[in-house]
Amino acid sequence: MLGRKLFWSICVLHTNELPLRHLITSIDGPTSSATGFTGPVCSLLFSVNEMQYNAEFRVVPGGEDLTEIPEWFTTAQSLVYMWTRKYGLTGKELNTLEILVSTACRFYFKLYYDIKVHHRLEDGPKHILTQLRVIRSQPKKGPNAVTFYFADRSMVRHTQNVSSSR
Repeated sequence: MLGRKLFWSICVLHTNELPLRHLITSIDGPTSSATGFTGPVCSLLFSVNEMQYNAEFRVVPGGEDLTEIPEWFTTAQSLVYMWTRKYGLTGKELNTLEILVSTACRFYFKLYYDIKVHHRLEDGPKHILTQLRVIRSQPKKGPNAVTFYFADRSMVRHTQNVSSSR
C-alpha cells in the first residue's frame, strides 16, 4: 500500500506493565480516570508512603528482600512496598494483595531488569517470548485474565510508535 516496509516498535517496558494491569483489573477492580484504582487493595497505593513499616511481614515467593525500594514507584513497586507495611487488609483483600505481590516479584521485576539490561531493538522479540514463557509458568490462581489478553492480541494495540524503514 505504501510501497515500502514498515517496522513496528513496541516499548517492551510498557508492554511488561500490561499483564499486571490486566490482573489488577480482574481481581481487584477497574481503574477510573478520575480516581485511579477503585478496588479495595490498589486504592490504598496512593497512601503507601504514609503506612507504618511492619517488621513482621511474611515473605512471598520471589520477594525475599523487599526493604530496598527506589524513590519513584511503579504500580508493582508500590504493591511490594505496601506488602511490607501495616495496610489493614484481611480475608479476600489480603489474598488479592498477596497474588499481586507474588506476580510482581516472579514476573514483572524479572522482565523489567532483563529489559533494562538488554535494551536494544533486537532484544524486543526475546523479551516478548520470555514474557509468554513466564506467564505460562505462573500459578493457576491469577494468570487466566492475563492469558486472555495475550490470546486476544490486545498487546499489539498498546504501541509506542510506528516507524518507517528505508
